[in-house]
Amino acid sequence: MDENGRLSEEFVIDGLKWRIKIKTEVSGTTKYLCVFLRHEKDTADYLAEVSQHFTIFDKNGRRLMGSMSCDYYTKNSNEFGCSSILRWNGNGNGFGFDVNHWEKDFIRIECEFDYKLYDFSNNPAIFSDGVIKIGNDEIHINKGYYCAFSKFFIENFGKNNNTQITINDVKSDDMLMLLASLLPDPIHITSRNYDALMDMSEKFDVPMLIQKCDEHFKKHQCSNLLSRISYAEIPTPKKRRKTVVPEENAKIKELIGSLKRGKEFKWLFEQYAFKEFEDSTKLQIYKASTKFL
Repeated sequence: MDENGRLSEEFVIDGLKWRIKIKTEVSGTTKYLCVFLRHEKDTADYLAEVSQHFTIFDKNGRRLMGSMSCDYYTKNSNEFGCSSILRWNGNGNGFGFDVNHWEKDFIRIECEFDYKLYDFSNNPAIFSDGVIKIGNDEIHINKGYYCAFSKFFIENFGKNNNTQITINDVKSDDMLMLLASLLPDPIHITSRNYDALMDMSEKFDVPMLIQKCDEHFKKHQCSNLLSRISYAEIPTPKKRRKTVVPEENAKIKELIGSLKRGKEFKWLFEQYAFKEFEDSTKLQIYKASTKFL
């Protein structure tokens, strides 16, 4: 424990050094456990996706809380990198802890997490006609990537008003959420998959779009970040084709562009949105026995 009441430890996995800092905060009747994580290459050239799973134990080894997943991205944003916050309070919300007994009951946290590190140091983002590229490839945001990942690129690489992101597999609900998160100006969305785009236009009308997004954010208890989204009805195509021909590219761009014209609505969603990867392999790379007593 350091002089500011924070636990700070370092560990190494796959040759990469990580530092974890844990501290507690109180706001009103709510107790916060703040977990800060940073890796040694935490700069603009690297992005780490981290999925954490916490388990809380008391001093007798009894589990006080089952695992909770806190997903976020580390980047060079503050002293410790980005943070996950677990909340307990005494009014029946949160995880049901009595804040008056929280410190004496809590003795340690076991933390296991998965991570993926993206290295852009030797393959930096390249701007070409307003299309975001990594090396010679356009960025493809596929199923499993939610809005937090896309926002990272928008905030860090999408600095002009003609930013375009190429999206595949817009049939999936994952892509629907991502598409919705990208609609505010100045983001324009294109798709190389004509059939998938048409599937979406037929399957999801605007009320369904609102409903599905609302269900998604409620399911994952999302809150705290206000998003402005513009939308419009997508016209049903007269004819669908199995392949994409060059002249259809303009139609696709026009179709997606129409999403930006129409009414506006707002919702609240979590700053670091829930995400999952089908090929994710859990790595139990760190367990901390943290004594606060």
